[in-house]
Amino acid sequence: MSCLNISFIAANDVTSICQDFFRRSGINCFSYSRVYKDGSRSELWSDARALNHTFFEKKYIVGSYTPDYYGHKERYAILEHKVCSFTTETRNRYIAQINDQRNLFDHAFPFKIINFTDEYCEYFLFYSSVSNVNAVGFYLNNLDMLESFVAFFKVAASKLIAQADKERLISGTRPHSGMPGTPVSTKNVHLGSLTNECELTPRQTQIAQYVIAGKTAREIATLLIVSPRTIETHIDNMKSRLGCMNKTELILRLSNTHKRSDCDRPRTTQAKTLDNL
Repeated sequence: MSCLNISFIAANDVTSICQDFFRRSGINCFSYSRVYKDGSRSELWSDARALNHTFFEKKYIVGSYTPDYYGHKERYAILEHKVCSFTTETRNRYIAQINDQRNLFDHAFPFKIINFTDEYCEYFLFYSSVSNVNAVGFYLNNLDMLESFVAFFKVAASKLIAQADKERLISGTRPHSGMPGTPVSTKNVHLGSLTNECELTPRQTQIAQYVIAGKTAREIATLLIVSPRTIETHIDNMKSRLGCMNKTELILRLSNTHKRSDCDRPRTTQAKTLDNL
């Protein structure tokens, strides 16, 4: 690795591409990673210092191959929750990396969008300030905004991505030892089949749609003309059946499913400028 690598040189350009999005969203750091099956990877970060700390000074991610931990249809991940499914060594390294990002650079609440292709896996990672305690809720309630930025970034940064791909920050030296074990599987299902595969009732499937839309239990209760307590009971049962520890994980799980269903539909437009965001 070298500080003359395009990953470091391009940081200001990445920031320029992101600046309007940062201003609108309150997000303060973005990184793009392309991880190949041989373990090589290219990186584009808006913060060169944070990149240097992660890959040069601490080497937290060097030697780690994480795509195996994600299901091929898994689209979103709250990284602080996701690392719990990593093997011990990899988990500890990522926890340390997350803590350093928070404590040294004020990049907290990492949220990841994952995209698998036949050749590589892409990560689009968003961070917010430590003071932005509602960051995770913002991500989950503004998935379309994040997706629009991802589409915009891949167009606006296409030359940088191509150059970074030629000058990969990590070479293809995927180790034979210390490789990830079989990851904890994440069950992904379509909302239309929730009743069959996860035994959710039609009412719970209906409530799931409102949960994805960011409605509170009280708001859902008003829409369905039932008590808030009834809705809360349904949500608790859904968390249990879908294996979610809290409502945030439930929303993320349902959002993954919902977005995957949307992706199955043909798209007629594509984001080209930030005006579309």
